[in-house]
Amino acid sequence: MTKPKQLALPVDLKPVLLISLRPKYWERIRSGDKRYEYRKSFPRVATHCYVYVSSPVAALQGFIDFRTPITGRPREVAAQTAPSDPKERAWMLEYFGERSEVFAAPILASEDLEPIPLSVLREQYRLHPPQNYLFLERSTDSPAAFYASYSRFARLVAAVRNRHLAARGLGPSVPVQP
Repeated sequence: MTKPKQLALPVDLKPVLLISLRPKYWERIRSGDKRYEYRKSFPRVATHCYVYVSSPVAALQGFIDFRTPITGRPREVAAQTAPSDPKERAWMLEYFGERSEVFAAPILASEDLEPIPLSVLREQYRLHPPQNYLFLERSTDSPAAFYASYSRFARLVAAVRNRHLAARGLGPSVPVQP
């Protein structure tokens, strides 16, 4: 399995989400072993996702660029995306159960970020990681609309981008408003 390409944090207009992953799944994505993120519910569009890695890591520490999800009944999605490993296919069908629609989001790229511990997420951004996903910012047609709707989530997105760029010696990309 080839590792997903590395990317610089984007500034395009895809919706930005925060998703929670268990450490073992984040490691499989980072290594390139996991090509799809399977979800019982997920946005129907391509997205950028910041990754909160659950306990024992308990930190926001990654970023994933997803293509538009494949949707359908569990067996249909499994036929299009499941690896040949019968154990993984069985796990997937058991996980989805009898749902009428499920999601397999193709992973285009992933990137490690400077970790932001859960305590900082809670104290500075009043953010509690979601069980599934949470929209951090909605795409907008103009920068003016984006800044007009600045929220604590948009401040978090800007702070993560700025930390990432500063770690690479590139400076901030988005001003962080108090």
